[in-house]
This record gives sequence, structure tokens and C-alpha cells, in this order.
Amino acid sequence: MARRRDHLPPTFNRLAWSNLVAQSAEQIALAAAPIVAVLSLGVGEGESGLLQTALTLPFVLFAIPAGLLADRISRRALMAGAEALRAMALFAILLLIQLGLLTLPLLALSGFVAVCGTVVYSVAAPALAQLIERHLS
Repeated sequence: MARRRDHLPPTFNRLAWSNLVAQSAEQIALAAAPIVAVLSLGVGEGESGLLQTALTLPFVLFAIPAGLLADRISRRALMAGAEALRAMALFAILLLIQLGLLTLPLLALSGFVAVCGTVVYSVAAPALAQLIERHLS
């Protein structure tokens, strides 16, 4: 008896892989930010704590508004915009390091913006489940 094998749609695979890559890059950046602050900028534990606060604050401030936005506009556009925002913020950090202009406030601001993109993307990402449900029904 041959088993029928259902394949997930290509849109699901693209979305799942982009989510994996984006979340991995974001987690590496979140872990690297305090290390960069300590090693490159020579910050102490108090300043490092403030940096961590700046990198956590978007979850508290924007999770609910991002959820409301995700229910009202295209999730695809929202996720693409969030990815673009994250990429620009992380690129800005790299550029500031390369130019020797990185300061703790700029690192905190760029990290805050990148995490805002993470929050929006994470709230819109449950679209993955909707793709599977539509495909299997």
C-alpha cells in the first residue's frame, strides 16, 4: 500500500526558511551587542544593563500594537517591512563600527530599532500556521 505524501506549499517553505534565517541572525546580534559594547566601547555593567533594557523594551512597548497592525494589513507586507527594518538597523551597526563612530547610544538606538522589527515579524509570523491549514484543508 503506497503512502500518500503531502508536500507543504512552496510559500510555506520560503516563509519558514526566511523566518529561520532572520531569527538566527537576530539572536546572534542580540548576543553580540553587549559583547561589542564591553569589548569595543569599554562599557561597564550599568551601561550594559541599560543596553539590554533598550534591546528588551520593544517587546513590552510594541507587541500588542504590532498584533493589532498584523490583523489589519497584509502580513506579507508587514513581515517584509519588519525584515527591511531589521536589516537596515543591523547594517547601520556594522557601518558605524567600520567608520569608528559607534557609541553606546547609537548601538542602543540601532539595537532598539532592530528589535522593533523582530517584534513585528514575530507577531506576524503565525501566518505560517494559516498557510498549513489552508493547504491541508
